[in-house]
Amino acid sequence: MLASGLLLAVMGTATVWIAFADQSMPAPSHWALMLSVRLQHLGELITTALSVVPNWAAALGLVIAVSALAVRARAVAWPGAAREARQHATTEA
Repeated sequence: MLASGLLLAVMGTATVWIAFADQSMPAPSHWALMLSVRLQHLGELITTALSVVPNWAAALGLVIAVSALAVRARAVAWPGAAREARQHATTEA
């Protein structure tokens, strides 16, 4: 317990030292700067375009996307599960 507290204190001190040190991060090169600018611009365009979508529609889209991913993950993890579920449903009916 003491060792983890000391390690946390050392990490915090190092973080503060790096944050206030002169030239702790070098200036980005030209391509990195241009990529950053393009990504920020693209993010602003997407945010502006999606600002007209109501919150409930965005939430519904996220639920549908997560559900589709869950179904796909289940099909990959248990390939025979869907077939067994169909067979079980037809034998009960």
